[in-house]
Amino acid sequence: MMDYLTVSKPAFLEALNKRLGNSETVTIVDLFETYVDVASAEIDMLPKNDLKGMIFKQFKHYSDFDATVMESAKAITAVKDTTENVIMAIDRKDTVSLKHAYNELKKYQKRIGELEEEMFRDEQTGLLNRKYLFANKLQANYLFKSSGAMFVLSVSDFETLNAQYGHKTGDSIIALFAKTMTKNINDANVEFIRYTGNNFILLTPEANASALVKKLKAIQAFFRAKKFKVLHHDIVQIGFEFTQYNYAKDDSFDTVLNKAKKQLDAVMTHS
Repeated sequence: MMDYLTVSKPAFLEALNKRLGNSETVTIVDLFETYVDVASAEIDMLPKNDLKGMIFKQFKHYSDFDATVMESAKAITAVKDTTENVIMAIDRKDTVSLKHAYNELKKYQKRIGELEEEMFRDEQTGLLNRKYLFANKLQANYLFKSSGAMFVLSVSDFETLNAQYGHKTGDSIIALFAKTMTKNINDANVEFIRYTGNNFILLTPEANASALVKKLKAIQAFFRAKKFKVLHHDIVQIGFEFTQYNYAKDDSFDTVLNKAKKQLDAVMTHS
């Protein structure tokens, strides 16, 4: 797995605030250019244009972003062309061409589904990712499409584990955590999303929430009862905390998430 270039969070936020000024909106260009500026100031080893190219390559490497988008575009174009062939075959009553076009259409639709699956999966854990959340669960204005229960989970003391054992061991801990959770939850009514770093979101119908709480408490007990051997044979204790917040259709995702995170911070403070 590629080791991504990192910059100081305080320096990035300070530079971003300077760039935005009084603006109420942020574009992806703002984020990218700010990241390049901060990296250039902190690293000071490469010319800025060379550094920009390196950062852009890392951005493209994430989930093979550019390749996936290009292939999706080609597949969608192929579906359009094949659909037009179907219409012409119907007009001509050409059953041979119609059958061929129908088979082609099924093939391209299958490939689009596979590309969506790749785009909506976190590369490190195999879990659903933020893109899935925003594309499938939220409206364009970041309001929930339907009601449900959201659980916010955080791996305990992750920054300490990262500092003590290194980022590769940290990555192994996250992968092990995700695998263990997936195996033990094992519920088709639960969508397990890696939101950021060591933070995860579970979405489930409200009627299923009580059963999920029981499972999560059982998994917490399982983690507390043993230690895990991870990368380079490091033996670590893994734990997590969680909180639940129910939401209604058209509730703001940001509002719900912030309230759930406040609850989680309180839980972690007293754990």
